[in-house]
Amino acid sequence: MGHKANPRRAVDLEIDQETTWVPELCPEVHGILDFPKKWHDHLQIDIPLAQKVIVTKHHIGWSYCSGCKKYHGAQHEKLPYTKYGPNLHAYAAYLKFDLGMTFGKIQRRVAP
Repeated sequence: MGHKANPRRAVDLEIDQETTWVPELCPEVHGILDFPKKWHDHLQIDIPLAQKVIVTKHHIGWSYCSGCKKYHGAQHEKLPYTKYGPNLHAYAAYLKFDLGMTFGKIQRRVAP
């Protein structure tokens, strides 16, 4: 039917979900078909329309020092004083500087 098939190289990806398609009726109106004897696989790669936002609650301990009479909070280089995580910062920078989106459009795109 039509042109010669153009086989693509095999893609080595993890399969997340599978479906099985079985023809039931002959498209030329000859009745019910038997269970398939021949099969082929068709891979379809897609991206999610929306991703679930990940919210992390950090419990930060404060300990008292009897030497300086002060409380000191735990410090970690991966916990900057920002409301937004590193992946969101990187994505917003990509949208702004690589794709040239305005901050208003970015906010509408990434806001939960």
